[in-house]
Amino acid sequence: MPKRRCAIGLMSGTSMDGVDAVLASFTARRDKTLVHVHRPYPKKLKERLLRLVEVPRVELTELGELNLAVGEFFAKVAKLCMTEALRKRKCTSKEIIAIGSHGQTVWHAPEKGVTWQLGNPNVIAARTGRTVVANFRTADMVHGGEGAPFLPLYHHRILGKDPKGKAIHNLGGISNFTYFGSKNFSFALDTGPASCLLDVVVEDLTRGKQKFDRNGAIAKKGTVQETLLKEWMSYTPVRSYLRRGIPKSTGRELFSPALARHFWSRGRRGRYSANDIVATMTALTVRTSVDAYKRFVLKKKAPLKEILFAGGGANNPVILESFRAALPKTKIRSVEELGIGPQCLEAQAFAFYALRTLQGDPSNLRSATGAKQEVPCGAIYPGTNYKEILHQVKRLTK
Repeated sequence: MPKRRCAIGLMSGTSMDGVDAVLASFTARRDKTLVHVHRPYPKKLKERLLRLVEVPRVELTELGELNLAVGEFFAKVAKLCMTEALRKRKCTSKEIIAIGSHGQTVWHAPEKGVTWQLGNPNVIAARTGRTVVANFRTADMVHGGEGAPFLPLYHHRILGKDPKGKAIHNLGGISNFTYFGSKNFSFALDTGPASCLLDVVVEDLTRGKQKFDRNGAIAKKGTVQETLLKEWMSYTPVRSYLRRGIPKSTGRELFSPALARHFWSRGRRGRYSANDIVATMTALTVRTSVDAYKRFVLKKKAPLKEILFAGGGANNPVILESFRAALPKTKIRSVEELGIGPQCLEAQAFAFYALRTLQGDPSNLRSATGAKQEVPCGAIYPGTNYKEILHQVKRLTK
């Protein structure tokens, strides 16, 4: 039996920029990131995925082919992560117990009890030889939950015993945060767009030369246009989501490439410069997030001492400075100060959840998703190491 419990987490967010694989070790004292690998989707595969999201009516053959193709790509990135770990002697092969795969979300409609993540787990298990845990969200949803946000349990773990007044905020494709108040006042929600709209606009603006606004360079050249920002926030589908109570979650079904281009078109018709539109779209991420903190935390006179940021947006100084300006009494910093890379957190959480599922422990939090009960989440797809790990599952994450 290996001395350490290691697992790989695979994550691809709503931005669909690629796949993150994180190999981490878990002990009672410390979670440690051992290897992080990111690979962008091949151009044609990304185009097919985006087309599926934009026009969610597809032949079953196409859906099946995409599920296999995404599974193969997830497996490729997982194998690269394993190879890197063994090459650098970060762990032994036997220590890599499982893979937790979130999959690629292409549709999330909690009001209908439906969520859909592509990336055939059987393919990942077959190519890597490791037991895979996947389809995490559905167990929560059949118990009345939204199936998201799904990271609060892990957020609590990394914040330690006294997280009161702190939040962990993820800025991936969708913006979401987990807030910890008193024992009976902790929750999580999706606030709206993070990079899912902005990335589309930047890629179109630069004709594919840039996939995102690195370091907020384009936004820095522009000026936030309040009239345009208010128009976007008043757009009926957006306003409807922003006004909802918690729990709530969203995705590219609402904050879609089509919506990004609609906002861009409205901005250009208003004779705003490209830089101003990018600056205003960056502000949209901040404004919708800050409004959520004010509505659900500060108006209830709950403390907001600190927000720790993760995801690609945590590397954008324009976004972080805007948060500091909007919430001057709150400490703003990156999860990197906890020893976890901003783009590692989500994948690392699913590595941890894979181990919890194997030992029968829940991964969802009722206060976050609205589920009626907390249950083990994810289906198990045995790899060649499955019989071996059955003897170890009792204490995988203790």
